[in-house]
Amino acid sequence: MLLAHNCSPGSSHESVNESACFIESRRPHRSGALELHVARAIDAVEIRANLQMDAAHARKLASPPDLSELKCASSHCEIVMNEPTGYDSWADLYDELYESAFGAMYSSMTAGHLRLVADRHSKVIDIGAGTGRLSIALAQAGCAVTAIEPSAGMLRGLEKKAIDAGCRDRIQVVHACMHDCVCHPSVALDHDVAFCLFTAIHHVLTLESLELTMTAIARALKSGAIAFVGVHPRYVFEQFRGGMNQSVVIARLGGTVQWTQSAVAMQGNPHLLDTRCVLRLPDGREITDLLVTRPWTVEEITSAASRANLTADGTAGMIGTEEVLRFVKM
Repeated sequence: MLLAHNCSPGSSHESVNESACFIESRRPHRSGALELHVARAIDAVEIRANLQMDAAHARKLASPPDLSELKCASSHCEIVMNEPTGYDSWADLYDELYESAFGAMYSSMTAGHLRLVADRHSKVIDIGAGTGRLSIALAQAGCAVTAIEPSAGMLRGLEKKAIDAGCRDRIQVVHACMHDCVCHPSVALDHDVAFCLFTAIHHVLTLESLELTMTAIARALKSGAIAFVGVHPRYVFEQFRGGMNQSVVIARLGGTVQWTQSAVAMQGNPHLLDTRCVLRLPDGREITDLLVTRPWTVEEITSAASRANLTADGTAGMIGTEEVLRFVKM
């Protein structure tokens, strides 16, 4: 259930190569909230600058690359995504594959997530929206949704599905990374509810980038608002160690797609898992994607949330294979 590639900053303490987001300050002297944001952005650049890149890991993470160019302009930071990111190579197959493999579970999880939104007129931000499984359901229920997703291919799928569902006007689509999505000039900072579900948070790979992501979630919320973060136990990821093989019939392709996923611990960093996804299409073509995840613990996420001004408020329980943590913006 891998959702979205991370383009979060790396750490000088963990040997990970993550594609950098470059930040150019056009107005160096600012004050107030923006000054705080620019300072945090500069911190992120310094983290990345200190990263000791391992060549083998660089080759792994260079395909597909995660790219965003972040430029400070006026009173906002504008994110320009101009390179392919994870899932772009098979985004048009994503829904058909996952519906076939996990359809009943996904439907059950979506229903469970919808029940977490008491007010169907809420303003909701969906971080790691993918092709819109939750965003579209929220919009159909009456919510105003901001959908954040780094994969352009996945967002195209979301937009098409939203148009077909008749709710495109209630979804704001934002092509951005999780940790700096609130820098986008069109993203409001007064949402009632934030969702970061499925494996979205597990594509954040370092402690520093986890804190930046939780800070972005907090900044997107108004005071007193609620954030729900889904955490999968490690065994969910390690089930791929032995390999997962699925045969999915896709009529429009004229046959069966052979879908294989396998995971191994990243050499040199036991926190991370390399997952290799291979699709063999009916016409003989093969699509290969390399995904990296980190099985965070509840304690690690809760600790990062507390430093981002998000107070733990219990749990919404297990929904599908994930425990949904609840936080309140103070």
